[in-house]
Amino acid sequence: MKRAIVLTLLLLTASCAHTPPPPDAVPGRISVVADTKSPYWRSWINHYVPRGVNDYAHYQIVDGSRDTPYRLVVRVVNSDSYISGYSANTYGARANYRTRVEVEAEFLDKNNRSVWSWSGWADYNSGEASMKKIAKMLGAAMSKDGLLAPSYYTLTSQEK
Repeated sequence: MKRAIVLTLLLLTASCAHTPPPPDAVPGRISVVADTKSPYWRSWINHYVPRGVNDYAHYQIVDGSRDTPYRLVVRVVNSDSYISGYSANTYGARANYRTRVEVEAEFLDKNNRSVWSWSGWADYNSGEASMKKIAKMLGAAMSKDGLLAPSYYTLTSQEK
């Protein structure tokens, strides 16, 4: 019985992961801008945020190019690492760390005007894991508010 449930969940996950892009989807319409001086956070923003947003869009809407008409500016407002507890091992005790990351995001249109903003936080065992979760939450929020719908990014006569 457990195997049947696990197999069903795996098949469901696999079918969702390969959702084809919408027929009118135009890839590469959004670029992610990491608004931070820290190379550590900039690297995680540039690595995870495009993946998180593209997963919810079901196509490559986020591109690394700076020539895209829309920009998603992501800034780390606060980050804090702390000891969440201790675990015993044969050599003594080992400290367990958590990293809480708070982020603000602002979506800018073609005219560099703010269209949408979002803020959120995640608390996981590393900065990388926290940023990965934030990227998924950001993608979900953009999808919920209709910012990932292909109809939002139709080509105008000037862009053709």
